[in-house]
Amino acid sequence: MGISESDYEEMLDLFDEIRLGKVGEAILVVEQRANGGLLVDGGDELPELTGILIDSAHNRVKTPYGMTTTTSTIEASEEQRTGPWNGTSWKLERVSSIGGDGILIEFAIGQFVENGRGIIYYRVREAKDGVQTLDKSFFLNFDKE
Repeated sequence: MGISESDYEEMLDLFDEIRLGKVGEAILVVEQRANGGLLVDGGDELPELTGILIDSAHNRVKTPYGMTTTTSTIEASEEQRTGPWNGTSWKLERVSSIGGDGILIEFAIGQFVENGRGIIYYRVREAKDGVQTLDKSFFLNFDKE
């Protein structure tokens, strides 16, 4: 059983309606480590971000859910739903062919072209026995200090 063509077209149309808006404010502490890495502390407002380590020496990101394995450059484009921004993205995608277990981690950091504000995107999805057990997304827009 799949999705009908009309339902698929409706879904694509709805993607164009997605809007981002402010849902709150938080203090995100980023500590420079002796080895050059950056350690994130989300405090009480963003505990899911606490413990993320951006390891610039090895060009990877360690999260509580795993270590990223690939990296890519994000180039500003008018097609970006957030508005044009440049940055770096790291990703881990691991799927087991047995049992339907898997994890997807995406972490990106960059800067908006228009106003110079910073952007962090973080998403974690996990499945156990073919059932999605976790799906968390964070989009942070911030002034750089």
